[in-house]
Amino acid sequence: MASWRDTASEEAQETLDGLFSTALDLAEQQIGKQGGFAPFALHVTAEGDGSIEMADEPDSDKALEILWSGAREQRDKLAAVAVVVDVSLPDDGWADGIRVEAEHREGVALIVVAPYRRKRLRRSVELGQFRSVPGEQRVW
Repeated sequence: MASWRDTASEEAQETLDGLFSTALDLAEQQIGKQGGFAPFALHVTAEGDGSIEMADEPDSDKALEILWSGAREQRDKLAAVAVVVDVSLPDDGWADGIRVEAEHREGVALIVVAPYRRKRLRRSVELGQFRSVPGEQRVW
């Protein structure tokens, strides 16, 4: 089976790898501090500058809609975007997961889910085996 890396440019691979790493780091920090996190988006401009966007909306579905809509509105300035949400994984042996949906302007769209457990005594997070599947293009 062909990998997305077989067709993506080196720049796209580096940008998406950076987005996934940053997304997981930020989510882990929030899980350790608060036990979970609200949906957020990471943007990378064509110049390589990064930013984070939070949706001021308590309903997760509406928050995701706001985050994707915001990315579409800025797509001419962006090279890549990732939307990150805390999900339940009831059938996987892990209770929770970090779901990162990322897209690059070259047309690469991926979903990565990282199962996690919160270690209560140390307020840290144990991540399980990541899974990656093709995603849906929502921005470009």
